[in-house]
Amino acid sequence: KKGACVHSKKVDRNELIQDFKNKKYAYLVTTSVLERGVTVKNIQVIVVNADSNIYTEGTLVQIAGRVGRKMDAFEGDIIFLCNLVNEHVQSAVDKIKEANDYVDL
Repeated sequence: KKGACVHSKKVDRNELIQDFKNKKYAYLVTTSVLERGVTVKNIQVIVVNADSNIYTEGTLVQIAGRVGRKMDAFEGDIIFLCNLVNEHVQSAVDKIKEANDYVDL
């Protein structure tokens, strides 16, 4: 009851996303529809089945990019849940770590 679900065919998805941004919901379960273009302050992200064939290194990095996008809220966590750390997951983790090495926190 404290969350919402959003996917590409959800009619009121923009309203639900805005409600989430306005803290009406504690969490939002979504497909990759929020992979790009959405910025939410203080967000934590979990990718379920990150080792699935639908995710490439680039997709995982893009999803991870939702975390820490605000100057006054630049920290956060990205968690990849998977049965196997395949090449896409490992490459994404390596790329994210490398990118974060350049950030002076």
